[in-house]
Amino acid sequence: MAYVKLFPTVRPYWHVDAKWIFGILFSLSLIACLLLSVASVLTSKDRAPEIVASVIGMNFIRDGSIDIKEAEKKIDQAGGAIHPIPYMQSVVITKADLKLTPNEISLKVFLPLTKIIYDKGVEGAADQFTKTEKQREQFINQASLLRLFTSSTHLALQLPLTIFYILSVLFAAAVAYFSAGWGRLSNLGLLLFFISLPGTVFSLLLLNPPHDGKGSFSSLPPILTHDIGSALGQYFVFVTWAGAIMLIAALVGKIVTTIRNRQHKQTDKKN
Repeated sequence: MAYVKLFPTVRPYWHVDAKWIFGILFSLSLIACLLLSVASVLTSKDRAPEIVASVIGMNFIRDGSIDIKEAEKKIDQAGGAIHPIPYMQSVVITKADLKLTPNEISLKVFLPLTKIIYDKGVEGAADQFTKTEKQREQFINQASLLRLFTSSTHLALQLPLTIFYILSVLFAAAVAYFSAGWGRLSNLGLLLFFISLPGTVFSLLLLNPPHDGKGSFSSLPPILTHDIGSALGQYFVFVTWAGAIMLIAALVGKIVTTIRNRQHKQTDKKN
């Protein structure tokens, strides 16, 4: 009975060129897929409002500390409580809140606002909080960068993410098909490992800052470095490990195959 082999016995010469072409395409699609995956996590409802609130607070507390005496003076002058955001009277800061860390204060002040912006968008939040057209335009201009961290942005990422995920799978299958022997595993393993390695290293740096509090990311809010680091690690570290496992499997398979071939040749010579 006739049948079609999945992998040809005699490998055509053009398979080498096809392997490289699909390898490049796979690399590009995988990079896009990983970056979009991280962006999707960072713009999710669980993380985006907190990230934005921390960043806004960082701009107001530039040196990472609060002048307690000055803050207490302002609170006393305001009658024991202040409303940092005039159009959100529900947000209140008292002397007791001054015991919180700068980032905790940032979250208490700005998180209610960033949650509304996330759900309704900048324009929707402007409609809710402003009364005049001038106030609305001012609000939109000040919050324009927050458009990147809304539910609409998160939803908009899903289609390209799905497309690049499917393309990555197809290109990976093509790389395996046009490779030979254990190269089907090792070629994919190399691509997975080296493409994801920079993101893995960056993730480890963010999640494991120096104990002395000094470093390239020491000025960033802890919640920001943790969220970015964990989002990177969620995908890049997994892909790095997958690539490493495939490389090890290909190496072991090659060694076992080589030993068996030598044993068969020795057996054939004796016979």
